[in-house]
Amino acid sequence: MKALLDTTIQIDRIFGSDRRIARINEVLKGKQLISSTYVLGEYYKNIVNDFVTLYNIFLQENDIKQTGCRITENILGRSQSRIFKLFNNIAANCSYDLDLIKDSLENYVDILIGRFNEDLIDILDNTNCYRAKATVIYEDGIPILKNILCSKKNKQCCICEFWEKRQNELKKLLKNPEYNDDLKNIIKSALLDPNQFKGINCMKLGDTVIASEILGLTDTVICNSNKKDFEPICKSLNLKLLSPDYSERS
Repeated sequence: MKALLDTTIQIDRIFGSDRRIARINEVLKGKQLISSTYVLGEYYKNIVNDFVTLYNIFLQENDIKQTGCRITENILGRSQSRIFKLFNNIAANCSYDLDLIKDSLENYVDILIGRFNEDLIDILDNTNCYRAKATVIYEDGIPILKNILCSKKNKQCCICEFWEKRQNELKKLLKNPEYNDDLKNIIKSALLDPNQFKGINCMKLGDTVIASEILGLTDTVICNSNKKDFEPICKSLNLKLLSPDYSERS
């Protein structure tokens, strides 16, 4: 059996606590692991983008303690937690040595992508995701993440063609009372104008895209830690969902 790893699982199996990683390994034991370019695009938008933010802060402060303070003061929401995890992971691996941290940061983008690909036997490319082709460039030593923004105006990927082949599945989601109403409205609009599948709407439909990538594949499940949002999708599309149990237990 194959398991498609979504973005939450990819992040947790790289940066999660030992307990979370153990729970993930439990549900994935004996399975062949795959992911997709769409998931990679989300990974770039979240983890790689957060790393670039962290690196910029570190270059400005050149100090471990002050970098931590800046993260607390200037970064909000989920990004703050992710950036703290990134910084703690890097600093701990470098024994909190400032010079070693500097050296590690210089090569860390390659490490992040290598960790994403770890243990995967395949990466699906159903959407030709534009964000999966993002790159980090350096201008005067400052890292910048390029090609991470999607546009409705330009032809950047194959998301419209992806949904054109799955219109029956979209209609099933519209009939599910448990499926998010805001996402239903996006789908209704996009069925009339396929360009509405692009840009920010594509990001909002991210969970639906990822789940739909295994449609038509035999003996394949989706692995995700966000069970609340994925269950309605998987029920509508008759897909099997694996979710690690992160709750405290003896």
